[in-house]
Amino acid sequence: MNELITKISRIAALTTDGVASLANPIDVFVSKKKEMFEVDIYLVVNFGVKIPEIAWNVQENIKNALEKEGITAVEHINIHVQGVKIAEDK
Repeated sequence: MNELITKISRIAALTTDGVASLANPIDVFVSKKKEMFEVDIYLVVNFGVKIPEIAWNVQENIKNALEKEGITAVEHINIHVQGVKIAEDK
């Protein structure tokens, strides 16, 4: 179940506007406490975005994606912004 939650969380986060990439080397960590799961996801966001808004959107996208797959035993989705990507001049 951890692997499925990790995969869905990665995809949902990367498809959220304002997310540049996942952080390396650890990008998603799933833990289980009693019967509930907790997701910690580490992101790099684009310069100029509102970090609280991006964090909320990522949480909502992950929650919705997990529920769509029938996974409702996730108690917390914690967002950790690890950096900001500045667009390169062309």
